Order: sequence, then structure tokens, then C-alpha cells
Amino acid sequence: MQLVQYEETIAETVTYDPPTPRSLTDDEVLAALEKLPRDYHLPVMLVDIEGLSYRELAEALGIPIGTVMSRLHRGRKLLRMGLARYAHEAGYQTTGEGNYGENRGYGLP
Repeated sequence: MQLVQYEETIAETVTYDPPTPRSLTDDEVLAALEKLPRDYHLPVMLVDIEGLSYRELAEALGIPIGTVMSRLHRGRKLLRMGLARYAHEAGYQTTGEGNYGENRGYGLP
């Protein structure tokens, strides 16, 4: 299945879990969120911003709750990575170090 292969590829490349920078604006966070692949963008938006439960999202998307949890975990991690990279490149002071360019090509900032 195409989706499973894509998710596995993302999971294999996401190795660094940077802290979220504290000085980013709402617009910067929303811009980073918009750059997430759709399979991760939608669950993060609907659960973290709109307040849907995992079960509600699973039912709305017609997917197992385990898939919801997996996509949320990966989406949040990709978002943190994108925000940390953006903050670093914009000159914000971030805690922790990492390879901010490791996921270029996956729709991240």
C-alpha cells in the first residue's frame, strides 16, 4: 500500500526530536503546519487545534485509532523539527542541537 510505504519512509528519516522554540509567532507556527504532508497535517489540525478526540478523528477519517495515534505522533514530531529548523535559520536561540536539514524534501520548511 502506498501510504504505508510513505509513512515508513517518514518514520525512518525522523530521528532527531528537537525542542519547540519559545519565541515563534502564531503565524510562523501556522506556516510550518501548512507545510506538513496532508496525512499528518489533518490529524494535527483536527486534534490539537479543533479539539477532536482520537476516536472522533478515527471515525471521521475512516481509519483505525492506532493510525490516528501514529499520524499525530509523526505529525507533531515533523512540526517540531520544522519549527526548530525555522527558528535556527531565522537566528532565534534554540535549546538543543541537531541536523535541521535532515528532512528536506518531505514538505517541511
